[in-house]
Amino acid sequence: MDAEIKEFIQKQKIATICCVDEQGNPYCFTCFYAFNLQHCLLIFKSSATSRHIKLLLERQQVSGTILSGKMSAFPVKGIQFSGALWEPTTHVLDAAMEYYKKFPLALTLSGEIFLVKLEGIKMTNSQKILGKKIVWQRDSSDIEY
Repeated sequence: MDAEIKEFIQKQKIATICCVDEQGNPYCFTCFYAFNLQHCLLIFKSSATSRHIKLLLERQQVSGTILSGKMSAFPVKGIQFSGALWEPTTHVLDAAMEYYKKFPLALTLSGEIFLVKLEGIKMTNSQKILGKKIVWQRDSSDIEY
C-alpha cells in the first residue's frame, strides 16, 4: 500500500461505511475507527444489535469513505474504499487493543469490536496535483490475519 494512503488513514478517525439493506438499498453509517496497518483492517466498535451490524452480518461487502478532518471546498483529500466485514477467529483481542489505544474512552461504552478487511482503495489528493489519484488493491496472496 502506498505510504501516502497509509499515513492518511492512520491520521484520520472517522469513516462512513456503506452496506445494502434487505431491499437492496444503500445504508450508510459513520463510526470512529482504528487502522491495522499490517493487515489493512479498519477496526470499529458498535452494538451487535444495531441495524448496520445486522445488515453487515447478512451481506458482508462494504464500501465507504474517509475524508480529511480539515475539510474545505478545495483542495480535496480523501479515500474511497471497498472491503468486507471480517469475522476472524483469532487476533480479535489484538484488534481491540489497537482500537482502545486510539479511543480509550470507548472502554466505558458497550459494544463489540468489528473489522473491515480493506480490498481496494482510491485516494484523491488535489493538494499536490489537481485530481491526483492513488489506487491500491489487496494482493490475493496476502496472508490471512
